[in-house]
Amino acid sequence: MATCPNEKYGHIFSDYVLKTYIEPECPFPPEMWAQEPNTNPRITNGPESFHRTYNGKFHSAHPPTHVVIQILKETQMQTRSIIQSVNNGRVKKMYKVQSTHH
Repeated sequence: MATCPNEKYGHIFSDYVLKTYIEPECPFPPEMWAQEPNTNPRITNGPESFHRTYNGKFHSAHPPTHVVIQILKETQMQTRSIIQSVNNGRVKKMYKVQSTHH
């Protein structure tokens, strides 16, 4: 914290961050909020993946209204099915891949 504008408050804040999010026995440990970076640089998160898939269903910049409605209905059915699977405990577990390089 060499460039901290107010050393006293900088230390208070950094202590708070450490005790709340980093140190052992903290209320919000890194396992709760941090994850390994995605290995696919084009898809960085769930929403981006959803939008990429959703946008891929349209084959023109200005599709007819009935096509948009049909795609929305299909997306809703797929989403509802996924939610039901999660609620029923039928979800594919994601396993951590062990890295062979350090």
